[in-house]
Amino acid sequence: MGLEIELNLAGSDGLPRMMNAEVLDRIASRDFQTELGMFNLEVNIAPHRLGGRVLDQLAEELRTGLGYAHRKAAEVDAGIVMIGILPTLDAGDLVSANLSDVDRYVLLNDQIVAARGEDFTLDIEGVEHLSCTSSSIAPEAACTSVQLHLQVTPGRFARVWNAAQAVAAVQIAVGANSPFLFGKELWRESRPPLFQQATDTRPPELQAQGVRPRTWFGERWVDSAYELFEENLRYFPALLPICDDEEPLRVLDDGGVPRLQELVLHNGTVYRWNRPVYGLADGVPHLRVENRVLPAGPTVTDVVANAAFYYGLVRALAEEPRPLWTRMPFETAAANFENACRYGIEAELEWPRPGRGGGLTRLPAVKLVRDELLPLAAAGLESWNLEPADRDFYLGVIEGRCRRRVNGASWQVDAFHRALDSGLDRRAALAAVTRRYSVLMHADEPVHTWPPGPGTDRSAPVPGFDPGPAVGQAVTAGPRRAGGSVRAEAGRVSGPVPGGGLPRGILRSETLIVLALSLGASAVSSLISFTGALTKPGGLRDQAANLNSSYAPGRPWLDLAWQLFGIATALVPVLLVAHLLLREGAGGLRAIGFDRTRPWPDLRRGALLAAGIGSTGLAFYLLVRASGANLTVVPESLPDVWWKYPVLVLSAVQNSVVEEVIVVGYLLRRLDQLGWSPLGALAASSVLRGSYHLYQGIGGFVGNMVMGVVFVLLYRRWGRVGPLVAAHAFLDIVAFVGYGLLAGKVGWLPTA
Repeated sequence: MGLEIELNLAGSDGLPRMMNAEVLDRIASRDFQTELGMFNLEVNIAPHRLGGRVLDQLAEELRTGLGYAHRKAAEVDAGIVMIGILPTLDAGDLVSANLSDVDRYVLLNDQIVAARGEDFTLDIEGVEHLSCTSSSIAPEAACTSVQLHLQVTPGRFARVWNAAQAVAAVQIAVGANSPFLFGKELWRESRPPLFQQATDTRPPELQAQGVRPRTWFGERWVDSAYELFEENLRYFPALLPICDDEEPLRVLDDGGVPRLQELVLHNGTVYRWNRPVYGLADGVPHLRVENRVLPAGPTVTDVVANAAFYYGLVRALAEEPRPLWTRMPFETAAANFENACRYGIEAELEWPRPGRGGGLTRLPAVKLVRDELLPLAAAGLESWNLEPADRDFYLGVIEGRCRRRVNGASWQVDAFHRALDSGLDRRAALAAVTRRYSVLMHADEPVHTWPPGPGTDRSAPVPGFDPGPAVGQAVTAGPRRAGGSVRAEAGRVSGPVPGGGLPRGILRSETLIVLALSLGASAVSSLISFTGALTKPGGLRDQAANLNSSYAPGRPWLDLAWQLFGIATALVPVLLVAHLLLREGAGGLRAIGFDRTRPWPDLRRGALLAAGIGSTGLAFYLLVRASGANLTVVPESLPDVWWKYPVLVLSAVQNSVVEEVIVVGYLLRRLDQLGWSPLGALAASSVLRGSYHLYQGIGGFVGNMVMGVVFVLLYRRWGRVGPLVAAHAFLDIVAFVGYGLLAGKVGWLPTA
């Protein structure tokens, strides 16, 4: 994977700064390059292999690079602003004189202008109507985006490209960040219509004839990358008259690999939102899908969250046995894309109905993302073997936006209207929004946690924009996993934690209540029981720890009723956890991987895990009991009635669901949101598991604590509670049923 971000330069007044050459000289890094406009830069992040902690690594590299560039820009009274379209740009900024002084940009402008033969018309009907003309392609420079690259094999290219096209609308809905242009409030993501019109080589008569624009969503699903390259040649004349000396066929005949520079150059002047890319790396050819859908910003955390959502979702959709694009017309995907650009987080999209019934249904984008696409993205990231904690954190950012219906565009619009309501004129309001946005951008809290924008301060600069020590107090920020605050010159602004926007105090109280109603109470009860066993005359191994016993001896039907009642009520805390996760907007127990999306893989993993733990666990129990450090565990002492073994199986399943959902999935999620370190959360979960088994003795405590460590590590690797529930259920079923069948019949099995 690879990533590029186009950036804006703005001063402490929030207005654009036409000085990218000076800033680049000071940055002096090959990671930063010029872009079309003098107020633009581009940062390129070195390719990474998807897996492990790559998301956090990517975020840290971006923070470091952008922070350095920001400090260097401050030396010439400028700052880095990561936003789709800088709100303070006006028509006078986007003229040919402000194109970067680079030959290829001058040539590109001249060729597109010559091909069109007349001025470009910008006509965008949004919340307000923008209508103007431009004599150059300079308005294109207003569009700053994030480009996500994914290297694929030729055989997988079509599936990945089709999946990327299908989800482009969803990317825009949750990531829109460009609602203003030339002082007008237009679409929530105004880059696509602006980019198309600013690079449109077609005069009106060719548009009327149906000639395709160079900025293009496409018109069909594909079966190979070749189809896209062939379309680029068939539909779009070459713009740049630059030839290469290479003869590709001769290079192939000689056993070499052609660079195909002319194809690559032409391909770069056809602006698909998902572009096919041919490239060479160390002499090895490869194909990439370049996703150009997303605007820049708002923060590094948001950018990485958008990337995680995209890479996970595309992986999952590309591997579906019944692909999404076989159930959705391409025209629907294109219409969804325009809808999402117009309405952003409030968009409604058409999407295939679940199941085999077929057909399309119209639903809010946020509901689609929360109910269907976030679980898919999580499964896709699991397939990439990403660290579960990173996956949950960054997908939690997308989830938070959907729950609050807030993204960069909606925050900007709300801030703008607050500023207008406070008495600022339109130009001053946009400048105030830009300055406030810049403060919060550099603080790097996700946009859905940002406080409302300016609206009460009518003085000139809004406090807090920090282009450098010479202009304002520095803003420092680093990656946060929960809670915290943003410090700005104006004072302290609190931001809620990930977790449905609930403050830390509520999350902490909620977690304690769940534990008090379930396994926390069991841990206290177990400690009291163990204290009683220790103080009782005789050794521990001469005492029994009964797990499943009769509630009404001699009255089997009443006993059965009590058994089923106990099993059912023990599951109530799990229902409470499901409710709390639904309230949080996390999709209920799906958020921790306890659902029916992967039943067979969960069962296979669970069976293998149970086989490994069961044999060593039994040997450990026998050894510890023989040493006198453990009670004799009696897994069952039910009467010999017809319902004995079904009840034992139900009891085993109930135990496994309660323990793994609460002590692993739920507890680790909440501790992560409360800012606990991974090691601290692992220790808390494992010690708690050992504690409520202390009634069995020292062996029960230590053995289950070690099992807890293993389960936490595997949960973080797999990102699912399902396999752990299966493993625990297999272990308990074997223990309960096996004891009932073997007790008193084999000499090695202790009995009370």
